[in-house]
Amino acid sequence: MEINKTTFYIGYNAYLSDGYNSLAQKPIKKKQYWNQVP
Repeated sequence: MEINKTTFYIGYNAYLSDGYNSLAQKPIKKKQYWNQVP
């Protein structure tokens, strides 16, 4: 199984900084567009 290097290192750095719990799924943030009328 191959994984993108960027994806791997984002997860790896999160693990190093905050431990195993940092790898849990988090709610997806909605993208905000500063120039879009709501």
